[in-house]
Amino acid sequence: MSLENVGGFIQALQQDAALKQRFQSSIAALPGDADPAPHIVAFARAEGHGLETSDLAAFGDLLT
Repeated sequence: MSLENVGGFIQALQQDAALKQRFQSSIAALPGDADPAPHIVAFARAEGHGLETSDLAAFGDLLT
């Protein structure tokens, strides 16, 4: 399931320039020592994607 969740979110980012910009801005605003995983999950969920922290274990580097 994690590949589907991450893939769907990445596809949405690729297809929607405004979403991608909001995502990049939210991650860039994090302090340097912050773990981005919970922020990525929260952002994805707020946008209607069923992403879980466990989904990011293998695919997190694709999103940050």
